[in-house]
This record gives sequence, C-alpha cells and structure tokens, in this order.
Amino acid sequence: MPLRRATLPSGSLCLSSELVRFQAARALLADVLATKDLPSNVRCALKKVGDLINPDAIHGGLDAFNTPPSDINFPHCGDRIAVHEDGQLLGGKSIFDWTSVSNVVGLPQMYDDKAPTAHDQRDSEFLYRNAEVISKNIILEKLSCWTFPIFAFDQSSNGRILSMMAYKAFESTNLLKTFQIDLHKFFNFFHAIEEGYRDLPYHNRVHASDVLHACFYLTTHWVPAYAHASSGFVSLFSAVELMALYTAAAIHDHDHPGRNNAFLIATQDPKAIFYNDRSVLENHHISSAWQILMRDENFFIENLNNSEYKRFRHFVIETVLATDLKFHFDILMNFTDKISRRRLEFKNESDSLLLGRMIMKLSDVNSASKPADLHNIWTEKILQEFFEQGDEEKQLNLPISDYMDRESCNIAELQGSFMNHVVSPLLNALFQADLLPVDEKTGRCELLENFSTNLYYWKQALEKNTQLTLPIQSGIVEEGSNNVDDEPGPSCITTTTTTTTTAIGEEGKLKKNS
Repeated sequence: MPLRRATLPSGSLCLSSELVRFQAARALLADVLATKDLPSNVRCALKKVGDLINPDAIHGGLDAFNTPPSDINFPHCGDRIAVHEDGQLLGGKSIFDWTSVSNVVGLPQMYDDKAPTAHDQRDSEFLYRNAEVISKNIILEKLSCWTFPIFAFDQSSNGRILSMMAYKAFESTNLLKTFQIDLHKFFNFFHAIEEGYRDLPYHNRVHASDVLHACFYLTTHWVPAYAHASSGFVSLFSAVELMALYTAAAIHDHDHPGRNNAFLIATQDPKAIFYNDRSVLENHHISSAWQILMRDENFFIENLNNSEYKRFRHFVIETVLATDLKFHFDILMNFTDKISRRRLEFKNESDSLLLGRMIMKLSDVNSASKPADLHNIWTEKILQEFFEQGDEEKQLNLPISDYMDRESCNIAELQGSFMNHVVSPLLNALFQADLLPVDEKTGRCELLENFSTNLYYWKQALEKNTQLTLPIQSGIVEEGSNNVDDEPGPSCITTTTTTTTTAIGEEGKLKKNS
C-alpha cells in the first residue's frame, strides 16, 4: 500500500510559486485591514480582493528571517505557510494546504494505537477528598502569574497536574458554583483526560496544563479595550463559554501520538483514514475526549440545559479545531478585519467564539512568550519530539521532514521562523486591539517583552551562526522540583560557540500601528 507524502507539492514548481504569491498578497491585505479608521468602501473592496485571490486546497510551512515570499515545510503540523516579510518584527501571514502521493510503499506501525487505559477512580476519589487542600496549594496560588512554575508543580502533583489545575481554574472563576458541578464527576473526567495523554516529550499532560494556564491568565487579567472589566474576560464571556474554553484547553491534545498530521496522512494511519485527512489530530482529540465525557460517571456538565449544552459543545469543538495551523491565516484575517471596524460584542456569539479561537491559538504556542529559561525547556521538549518523528521517517525510508533531522536541524532558524511567522501575528493582532493583559500602572505587557527577548535571541543566534547546545538527549535541563523557588526564572537562554558563551542581548521593540 502506498504511503502518502503530505509535505510534497502536488503541482509544478511554477504553480506552487504562483500560489505562494497569492497567499503573500492575502497576508498583506490582513495587515491593511487591521488599520483603524479604514474607509468602509476601501475595506469592502479589499475584502473582495482577498476573496478573489484565495485559492482553495493549499496550505504551507515557514520561511527563515526577512526573505522574499517563499514556502517551506514546518514540523509543528507538516503544513506549509506562505509568508512575506518586510524586516519588521510583526506582520500578518497566511496558511494553506496541499497533498500528493509518493511511490514509497509499505504501511508501517507508527505507534501502539490502543485506546488509553481507563483511569483509576481511586485517584479521582483522592482528588475529591482533597479538594480543599488543592484549593489552598501554595504553588497553585501562583496560577494568576504568567511565570507560573509549571514544572515544579508537575513534580509535586503526582501525575494529577491537569485535574488539579482545572479545579483551581474552575473554582477561581466561580464556575463550580455557577453550574453546581458534581466534584466526583468533575475529577473523574479531568483525571481520565490527563491519563489519556501519552508519555511524550512535549504533547503530554504538562503541555495541556500549560495551555490551560495560559487560557486562565489571558481571561482573568485586565485588558485596556475593556477597562471597566477589572477581572478581564471572565465578566465578558458567558459562563458556558468560559467553561468551554477551559475544557477545550485541557483536552486540546488528548491522546496525541507524537507525530504530526502530515505523518499520519503519509502513513495512512487509521485516524487519517477516519477523518479524511482533515484536521486529523484535532478531530481525534475532540472525539476521544468527548467519549470520555459522555460516560455517566464523568458527565460533569449534567446541569446544562439543551441550548447551553449545544453552545458548550460547539465552543469546545471550534476552539480546538482552531489549533490546526491550516486555519491560522483565515482566523487571523477574520479577527483583524472585525476588530478594526468595531469592538467585539460579547453578546454576539460569533464575536465571542472568534476571541475564544484567538485565545486558544495563542495559548497553544504561549511558550514563545514565556521567560527565557521556560522557553528554553519547552524548546528542548518540542525538538526531542520532532527528532523522534524524523528518526522514524528515516527508518521508513520516508523523506525526513524539515527541521526533524537531529543531525542537521538549524534550531535558531526553526524557532525564529515559527515565532516570527506564526506567534507574532497572533500577539500583534491582540496587542493592536488592546486585548492583551498589561500592567494598569506602567502599560507594560509581560508577554510581549518576553517574546521580543526570545525572538531577538534566535535572530542573533542565526546571524552569528551560533552552535546551540540544547541538551536534547542528555537531560541536563532540569524540569523543576518540589521547591517553587527552584523553577527557572526570567534569566537568559545561553548558547555556546567553540570558544565563548553568549546570553540574550538587547530586546526587540514592539510598536502600535498608528
């Protein structure tokens, strides 16, 4: 049986080049549409132009820094992202898709595809009995901090990090009382979900917890656009939407196999066949988690009425699907277009869902805006998982995906490109709309400052052709300890050349569009 190579272009090089140019043009349109006070007739005309140059059934990967429009494969999803870059730090980008068939034969066994083992309800009972202790946990008290010591808490949680963090998030936002949630069923569900995460370097229960933390942070802090709401989006989203967003964060990578969509499609994995090659992983995460939720002992949303349940399910599905990078450009363009014309109206379900998608997307890649040492640890973990896929591709005589060859991967180019072309447009769109948390007194945004520092570091490393020494196999980087004080802080990532050690230098600058 032939293997499908999803990362190869289906048309000629000439055709691919033309398609990339179309997408670069759409990315430029997104930037223009983000401009405030744009005349309505101009806005309407630009949107029509965008529709005219929107080719279907293509998507793409990342380019390196400050290059002309081009396209290369990127390992996070195996998709291709058409990019344009004018030398500035931030800007709109686009994502499209293509697939083709190769002549490689043989269907491999990629991983053990057995269903996750049913969780031990004794653990859920333990969590239930200790709910008050969890509520007062000294580390969880830091949940409202962007520098939350995620690895230290993982070490102290005894495998219950996700269920404990979910409880704290639901309790802190009054969701438990609002919906009179049965704690037995609540802990049954979230503990079953965390046990459904595989023991992978990156896509594991700690990553799910980190995304949940980011969603919690982004929804509970003050933002300038809604200055009257001191508690942030908590008082603006409906309670059902907020609960759906936190639940989506917890399940968004459930039962992830450690391989990207392109690999599953190329190897004709049963999941790819079942979901017709469309958002394979994302659909699986939702479906597998929902099967767990529908068990009587796990159905913690039993008090929702029919309309609330429909809204909850729709919000969860759409926000998890938004993490598929093939939808990146369309979501971003839709957001920048809408936000440039008016403020989001939270009574409008379309508006609140759009913001929910943006929050989920940013939360999923939030490590780029964490302090340098945390960013370094997450970088090591994602690289380890990429390299494991590259190793398997080599064993299967498949072409090794870009940046997945441990012998030749340019880490600085990989990280810099992803941050510059995927993360920065998200940050920029929210920043321009005054929807990122900032310090009310100083106006400083912790996320942007960290992001600028990290991106500047990777750009410097690439320019200097620095040999990075991330301990991909040695495990030198510590994952934290039971002591919160041992958590890596905002100190600089370090790299080495053959003769010297270098730290992050000057931060990049972020400015609002006038």
